[in-house]
Amino acid sequence: TLYPVLRRLQRDLCLDVYDAPVNGRNRRYYRITDTGRQKLKEYREEWSSYKDTVDGILGGGAAI
Repeated sequence: TLYPVLRRLQRDLCLDVYDAPVNGRNRRYYRITDTGRQKLKEYREEWSSYKDTVDGILGGGAAI
């Protein structure tokens, strides 16, 4: 299930993918792009808002 997600992130320009030889075999590496960092920031902000709402409902955090 991981590789389809990595391919989608690559297609959406969130990851750079490159291969490099290691001990005679190719190894695949993934690196986050600037676009990926921006998306990650947006997802974190969205999650924080969602979490605050749920915490407020459950009485464990900030009120709504």
